[in-house]
Amino acid sequence: MLNTPTSYDLFCDLSVNAGTPGAADPCPTLDEQCRWTQSVTWITDQQDGNSSTENLAYSLGSGEPALESKYDHGPCIDYPNGDETALIVDNLGEHENTYGCQDIVGAADGKFTLQTGDNITMQRDDTTWRATPYFAQIDIHQLGAGYDNHIYFTHRYPAGDIFHKVTGRWELNQARLPAGDQPGKRYDVFAHLPSHGGEAIVKYSFIPGDNTEGAEADYCRINQGTRSNGSDTWFEFGTFTFWKGGRIEADNLHDPGTGDADVAFDAIAFVPHNSKVTTACALNDSGT
Repeated sequence: MLNTPTSYDLFCDLSVNAGTPGAADPCPTLDEQCRWTQSVTWITDQQDGNSSTENLAYSLGSGEPALESKYDHGPCIDYPNGDETALIVDNLGEHENTYGCQDIVGAADGKFTLQTGDNITMQRDDTTWRATPYFAQIDIHQLGAGYDNHIYFTHRYPAGDIFHKVTGRWELNQARLPAGDQPGKRYDVFAHLPSHGGEAIVKYSFIPGDNTEGAEADYCRINQGTRSNGSDTWFEFGTFTFWKGGRIEADNLHDPGTGDADVAFDAIAFVPHNSKVTTACALNDSGT
């Protein structure tokens, strides 16, 4: 922060840039007329009245200030409904200590990945080639909100805009899932929605993995903003059965996307379950 000098209207002159020193608004024009076009000289007697000085929040040599979360959040390693059997795949995996939350137990539960673009390239007018991921990378951000105080977020774009496509992928540790010719493993699935950084309608795709039971992919669309209602919360999708290769995916392409509504990538929880649980999503749980 700067303390401005008392002579801040020094470069306001009616004959030069339509400025009026001493007026409540000494330089009212906001176009190029406001530029100072006359000569200047360096000051020789620096003092508070003719130069700016720093206003330091911390004195020189101070220790590093403590991290302070800008957003309200729940307790660290917050299980859905308090069920500690939940396997939680967070967006940081084996992450650093974020605001005092160090999820050392979740690292073995699975992994989260972000994919940008759509694995295609295009040829420019000058005959050079461009890969789509580089567009999407510009619009990936981080925020100190959500599960264990960290999310990634981007913005919603039209359904066909693959250049801005960002896909989040949550995969359980494959060692926990059966082979495709074996009975599948059923989980009650929850998405963690942050208090900030999620406000768009997002499609979550449930992919069972290769299997011989005929189970197919399904999906559920939810409005991250209305479902969270400004607070960290778990949203229950219901049960779904997985085999090796099974995963959940969500991306930021949804009509009518205009590039402004936030799409959050937070944690997903998988709670082992023996029987079917049906919610508003009405997922097609093919398990037996």
